[in-house]
Formats: sequence, structure tokens, C-alpha cells
Amino acid sequence: MLKNLKISAKLFVAFAVVIVGLLALGVYGALSINTMATADQNMYNRNLLGISNVGSITENFFTVRVKVLKTV
Repeated sequence: MLKNLKISAKLFVAFAVVIVGLLALGVYGALSINTMATADQNMYNRNLLGISNVGSITENFFTVRVKVLKTV
């Protein structure tokens, strides 16, 4: 099929194949980044929001501890 084409047509076909491959790679990369961002948000919501509650509990504990020491 490509034997009968001129060199310019062969180059055009080669560049077209490369461009299509790069576009497919770009779309795959964009979808992967979107999936990774969603997974990251889910992990943050599941794991790190509880840590802020632990910080509040610790702060309250030390506040009560200081008040008890002042009272004693």
C-alpha cells in the first residue's frame, strides 16, 4: 500500500500516525490524572479529617489538665 505513494504522502501518513498516538497518550494521561485526583480526595476525606478531630481532643485534654493543675 505504501510502496506506491510519494515520499511526501509517506511522511504525511507517518506524522499522522504519530499525532494520533500522541493524542491518545494525552487523553489517557488526562483521564489518569482525573482518576488520581478523585482517589486523592477520597483518601483525604476518609483518613485525614479524623486527624483534625484528634487534634481538637488533644487540645481540650491539655486545657482540662492545666485547669486541674491550677485548681490543685
